[in-house]
Amino acid sequence: MRRVWMVCMLLLFMGSGIASAGAQEIKRPKAVVPEREFDFKDVDEGLVLEHAFVIRNEGEAHLNILDVKTG
Repeated sequence: MRRVWMVCMLLLFMGSGIASAGAQEIKRPKAVVPEREFDFKDVDEGLVLEHAFVIRNEGEAHLNILDVKTG
């Protein structure tokens, strides 16, 4: 009977440790882009145009932009 009680207590402690570990929030980056599109309107051929998009990180971890694809 004592052995069963000890096993139950062990499982109870292990379960509470797992539950508390899962309750911790994972810090993640959060990219915020207020301006998602920009229209250059009519453009003469051969003209080089530029536009900078501002990207803010409102998350709690570093934001790494590894690849950009244009459309």
